[in-house]
Amino acid sequence: MKRGLLLFFSWLLSLGVASALERVPQGLFLSPQGAHLRETLRLFPEEWKGVTLWFPARFKEEDFRVLRKPEDCRIVWEPLGAGPPAGPVAEKLAALEKEIGEVRGELAALSLAKKHLEGLRRLPGERAGEFLEDLSVRYREILKKERSLKEHLSKLHLQETRLRRALSPKEFSYFRLQASCERPRPLELLVEYPVEGVRFARERELRVLPGQGQLIVRDFLRLKETLGIPLEGLEVVWETFPQGIEIFEPPPFTPWWVDGPQFRTLVQAGRKAEALPSGPEPVPFGKIYRLSGLSLRPGIPEIFPLEERKLSGEFRVEVPAYFRPRAYLAVSFKPGTYLPAARTRIFLGETLLSQRPFPDLKPGKDYTFYLGTDPWVKVEEEVLKDYEETVGVVRKTRRRTRVWQIILDYHHQQGLPVTLYERVPVSHRKEIRVEVKAEPPWEELSPEGRARWRFHLQNGERKTIRLEAVVESPAS
Repeated sequence: MKRGLLLFFSWLLSLGVASALERVPQGLFLSPQGAHLRETLRLFPEEWKGVTLWFPARFKEEDFRVLRKPEDCRIVWEPLGAGPPAGPVAEKLAALEKEIGEVRGELAALSLAKKHLEGLRRLPGERAGEFLEDLSVRYREILKKERSLKEHLSKLHLQETRLRRALSPKEFSYFRLQASCERPRPLELLVEYPVEGVRFARERELRVLPGQGQLIVRDFLRLKETLGIPLEGLEVVWETFPQGIEIFEPPPFTPWWVDGPQFRTLVQAGRKAEALPSGPEPVPFGKIYRLSGLSLRPGIPEIFPLEERKLSGEFRVEVPAYFRPRAYLAVSFKPGTYLPAARTRIFLGETLLSQRPFPDLKPGKDYTFYLGTDPWVKVEEEVLKDYEETVGVVRKTRRRTRVWQIILDYHHQQGLPVTLYERVPVSHRKEIRVEVKAEPPWEELSPEGRARWRFHLQNGERKTIRLEAVVESPAS
């Protein structure tokens, strides 16, 4: 049964090859729903009675669309079902599989020849030396040929792997086309159908230039087709929609409670949690890219530039010293156009800072991004004193003293605003007394103990902040 089907589809392919049918790919349409290929079919009157066509995908009849045809012609598409892949890569793969089978057959014959030699015995009257020498010569010839065939087979397997990567669909869709027109002439049809062997993604480079107050956004399309047929002179249309990917930020601030964490009941027993108020409906932003004259080779990924945008931004350095001695480079900006979400490589000049997903950027909205660890600002924390003691005679008090300093070494070529946050001890209990001093003094201190300093540094400048905290509590 399987052999009969293969012969049937081979006959169908021979019909397609023997005809003068012309197929010209016109466009590749990409969207979140997948990829669609559009191509022009040109048939001559002698083919109107019926020509078999294959398409590099497995799809239903209703997914196949005829976008343009002569008004005086009647077109009938007869679905023939799924069949083996066709096209240049499929032909090479079939020839390669045949050659691999022949090489394996030769190796099997050599294996039988070796077993035959191993079973030979010396004839009566034959000299032992001559017999062994002849046996050795023949055995070495077999081993040499076997080694050569195995090396050739290994190369064929590498070619086979490369070809299979260029042809991902396991089955193609086959149709028989029949046409009838009022007057005989070359017939031209424009058809469109879904394809499975197309992979596409956005790649983005974000170059930040703090000295110029600019961000340069470069978007690229990474496109790879594994349909087994080359696509040349193609128009690619890519329709994008928002995806809403979250961004990375420094770790959140947590207070330094010296009298234990404060607990708060989030949902009272016996009451239902109230639903959060719903926000505004999302605005359907999107963008369509059109690229002309592209050429794609099966199995080979290509990268094409999409667009470049220059945005004005305000840069600053943030140092959350309460977590780790590390500086983060941050930028605030307002894009003037929609930029879809993408995995982004972030460069500071020519230095790669990080790679991370960025969300959709909507026009007119304010954004603040943390671009990663800033390599041009070195942060160190040094503990000068940290000890406990008991003081007092009648009423003994336990006192803990901690003295530490934070050192910033700034090496940006241009001056930027720097914001430093540190955590200082706080308490809600009257019997626990907390005293904290800082030099220079902080600019702002929240009730949770989040101290903030803001200053402006230049290249090569060092800034040191010294803190001293004393916590006293009853010794009991």
